[in-house]
Amino acid sequence: MKPMPTCKGGLKVTPLSLVGDLLSLQIDGQNCTDDFSVINVYRVGAGTVAPLSLTDFVSEGIVANALKQDPYLRVHWKVSGTTLGELDSALVDQNYIPEQNCEVFSGNPLSLAASTFAFWKTTETQMDVRLALPLRCGGVATSNDYSWLGLTLPIPTKLKSDLKAAKLGKGFLAAQRPKMAVIIERR
Repeated sequence: MKPMPTCKGGLKVTPLSLVGDLLSLQIDGQNCTDDFSVINVYRVGAGTVAPLSLTDFVSEGIVANALKQDPYLRVHWKVSGTTLGELDSALVDQNYIPEQNCEVFSGNPLSLAASTFAFWKTTETQMDVRLALPLRCGGVATSNDYSWLGLTLPIPTKLKSDLKAAKLGKGFLAAQRPKMAVIIERR
């Protein structure tokens, strides 16, 4: 019997924003032979870590309307609809950006992007949130990439005090995040 091959590689975990108990992380790594990059938002504390979606805080209709205003989507795709599912269908039907040699990486890319976000900055009444649209670029079937989509949304009541605290240094927004990462090596 042949021994199982061992994989070398590691992970680089970079915090993007920390608002209250909401932590956005970018995780880059290698899974034996494939590189990957993912962004997730977690509620940390109370002994559990659970992934979240932007629609847990802002209505799907407001998120969908804001996505239709994103400059990147407006230039490369014609998205229409009032729900993330309808926007996903419009985007997947078009699928490919020839000038960038990129294609949509997921069957429901905007729904996935709604779970891959970071709080970027705030004003008194609005928050700028960036979502990572999953793309596959360069014609390489195993490479994951993304393009940041920028949304300006009203601040939900349940996030108001946490966003204000993050802006004041009790946590952090992505625009002012500390430049730090944790690197985990697999040997």
